[in-house]
Amino acid sequence: MPEVNDDWVKSQLKGARVSQLTGDTSIALLDVWKTLKFPDDKTAEDALDVFKKLATSQALVEEKDEVWVQAQAGFMLQVGDEIRVRHNAFPGAEGQTHNGRRGKVIAIRSGDVIMRSTDAKKPFLDGAHYSFAHLEKRIR
Repeated sequence: MPEVNDDWVKSQLKGARVSQLTGDTSIALLDVWKTLKFPDDKTAEDALDVFKKLATSQALVEEKDEVWVQAQAGFMLQVGDEIRVRHNAFPGAEGQTHNGRRGKVIAIRSGDVIMRSTDAKKPFLDGAHYSFAHLEKRIR
């Protein structure tokens, strides 16, 4: 890998009736892909996964021995709980600022969870407001 057959790619794009812009963009990305050297297929798959996440402003979340669950309104969250913003909660620049950030709940008001960051990333978030749908709570 990477092994790309240009004729096959073009026939796939044509057969699926992919728009010209999408097709041209895909071909440009494949041109770079063909120049890369990977030690194995797993590394190539990992690179694709990381690329897709970064290209769509999703946070790369370090996997530790932690358990996170979707935050829910009600009695689930309390002041002082450890939370993080879901890795794909927001698109674009907003996602680059907020996705994957960790912090503590400092208040819950009018359906918003207010967080102070604890992850030492910049910018420091003090008083950032989130809906429950954008958050996960650490339970272990």
